[in-house]
Amino acid sequence: AAEDEEVNVQVFVKEPERRGMNAGQLEAFFDAFCGDVIYEELEEPPKPLCLPTTLCQLCVHANRKDEKVRDRSKRPRETNLYAVTELIIIPKTKAKGVSYSELVNPGGLQVDYFISHHWAEDFGEFVQSVLRHAIIAAVELGQNVKWKDVVYWCCAFANNQHQIELGETLQKSPFYLALNSPNCKGTVMNLNQAATALDRIWCIYEVYLTHSLEKPFTLNFRLGPLVGVVQETKEKDSWVFHIFKMLQHIDVSQADATNPDDYKKIMGEIENFKSREGTGPKALNRIVK
Repeated sequence: AAEDEEVNVQVFVKEPERRGMNAGQLEAFFDAFCGDVIYEELEEPPKPLCLPTTLCQLCVHANRKDEKVRDRSKRPRETNLYAVTELIIIPKTKAKGVSYSELVNPGGLQVDYFISHHWAEDFGEFVQSVLRHAIIAAVELGQNVKWKDVVYWCCAFANNQHQIELGETLQKSPFYLALNSPNCKGTVMNLNQAATALDRIWCIYEVYLTHSLEKPFTLNFRLGPLVGVVQETKEKDSWVFHIFKMLQHIDVSQADATNPDDYKKIMGEIENFKSREGTGPKALNRIVK
């Protein structure tokens, strides 16, 4: 707690929709602090592979020094966004007291896509998924957009981790403001093998919000978007079938939240959900599926 008090929180970029990071910056972050980004030579389009070796080592060292991990009263750190936030984002932004996106883009960067995901997803898989989405999205954006310039909103980088402010209402939350901004083209939901994002209340809210705002919604995984990967491969086809089967088990009312207040707030909003499929959580289940 004493460490938290030392941080002098600042705001460089007020609007959440301008707290983006482009694919090139995400790649540079991974390369600098987390591991290696590898490309096959002469492969077109490129297919980055992200291996979080450095992050693995950071987690191992932090776990060995942590008494609570050693006495099993706390779960060991794994190579996910929880560890990245604790071990990299918070220490790197502490001196300025800002979000990581403000640190690298103090003048702001307008968001092209909103990322919905579960923090427990492997971070190597997460960055690889985003980079592969950017490679496909750049073509769709046209106007000679380079894939490394495609800009994403990711909560761990966009929200100030020294003082998280989620707004008094959902409509004032940075999630809503970023996704609702005119420049935001839609939502990219990153899924890991277990599709755990679909079991998180904030991710369900983001599905609901994307649908309400009538914006495009893309399911994305470590090989890129489920729809739009240039080559159809056996691995890709198997993934589509795998995710389809996982979707059948979704139940909005059973979704999990770290904060019980978030759960209440979001379920209250979802209770009012109306569509041709009906109303409330059951209708949203059908939309998600």
